[in-house]
Amino acid sequence: MKRRDFLRCTSAGLASVIAGTTGLIAWTPRAHAATINKTFYLTHGTSTMIDGTSVYFRGFSSSPGVVNVPGELITNDNGDVIQQGDTVNMTIHNTLNTTHRFTIDGLGVNETLRGGRTTRFSFVADKHGSFPYYDSSHAPSNRLLGLHGALPVLPRCSTDELYPNSPTFVQQYSWIFSEIDPVWHNAIRNGRTPSTP
Repeated sequence: MKRRDFLRCTSAGLASVIAGTTGLIAWTPRAHAATINKTFYLTHGTSTMIDGTSVYFRGFSSSPGVVNVPGELITNDNGDVIQQGDTVNMTIHNTLNTTHRFTIDGLGVNETLRGGRTTRFSFVADKHGSFPYYDSSHAPSNRLLGLHGALPVLPRCSTDELYPNSPTFVQQYSWIFSEIDPVWHNAIRNGRTPSTP
């Protein structure tokens, strides 16, 4: 890290401590890159929709006994968003007997997840922005079944900007929208290609 960047981050951290003592919202950006460890289980199962329809899903899930759709945000153990320059160590346990992929366009991540095996890999979040992660195999079927999620990456030395010198925020949300079609989901579950629009 350049001395100028270190001084800028350190000054921002000191300013947040001073602001915190006056009752304002405090935040402390990190002046160094961190290592984030994240574990997913590639699972499948059904979920009941609001109308009572049971729909088949696959997900990058937090434990082997659940199906998270969409998958969890990739954050650190405290739920803090990743900052540019952080290293992310991923462990993915594929509980299915089929091969899948874990892809993050824009960050150069495209890993094969063999059926019934555990895959470990690392990448550096070297760009800031919002990045979807998803299963790029059998596109778009696996993504539509629920194998997707989000990775927000904040600029280096910041926890309240979307990009360097952007307006600041107090709370950040990630919304992921997708369509669910029980007929498509069931067809894919049974190894068929959906034939309806």
